[in-house]
Amino acid sequence: MGGCLIISDLHLSAERPELTEAFCAFAARVPDGARLIIAGDLFDFYIGLDRRDPLMLRLRKTLSQLKERKVSVGFQSGNRDFLTDRRAAAFLGFELLDEFCVIPGEKSSVLLIHGDELCGNDKSFQRFRALGRNPLARALFMSLPYALRYRIGLSVRRKSMKADPGRNLNPQRYGLVDGRARELLEKYSCNVLVHGHFHQAGEHRDEYFPGSLRLALGCWGDKASYIYLGRNCAELYETPLSALADKNTALPHLR
Repeated sequence: MGGCLIISDLHLSAERPELTEAFCAFAARVPDGARLIIAGDLFDFYIGLDRRDPLMLRLRKTLSQLKERKVSVGFQSGNRDFLTDRRAAAFLGFELLDEFCVIPGEKSSVLLIHGDELCGNDKSFQRFRALGRNPLARALFMSLPYALRYRIGLSVRRKSMKADPGRNLNPQRYGLVDGRARELLEKYSCNVLVHGHFHQAGEHRDEYFPGSLRLALGCWGDKASYIYLGRNCAELYETPLSALADKNTALPHLR
């Protein structure tokens, strides 16, 4: 077995083909028999499955190639792709994971979340998050024509992009709430928390109690970040995006 590799926040879209190419290059380097988990925001925004979309078809081919090499792929929804459902999972070829996913370990278990659960002081976002996970609201939105859903999703994304600079200037409101992270670790009896969402890769030890570890994945752009979970280790790595396609560049736990 090749262990478990975790990525998040790729924000794939037709406008950023280099990110799609980087993901495909990364997938090709996942060892045979390993497990790959995408912890949310694979897409820049997702408003439903379009079986003719070139991006979807490219991802389907890439994930099919992983399956041929006995690599299992798990997907945990993020705040940009919370509408991903069983139809999309079946088409693309991955397993939908729970919002709170515990990965057992020999010495300590890992709690995997996307990370938007941790920005508890942003009340408007949390209301939107709750609405997006309401079955009735989801059903109503998905009943709309795809073209209309696309326009709505694009409008929401543009508003979010305009608000991004303000979020960076006000971490108390928009940032991670340590109390929530500690609460989740205690609730699920885990020592290690793995998440994305905040776009800042980092390793944080003993934040919540002795022996606790928080590994935060970054957003793919100039760099790509990934986490390797082995039998007795949890390790975070960052690499220039260009290195993924360079077979002469050795990368930890990738072939």
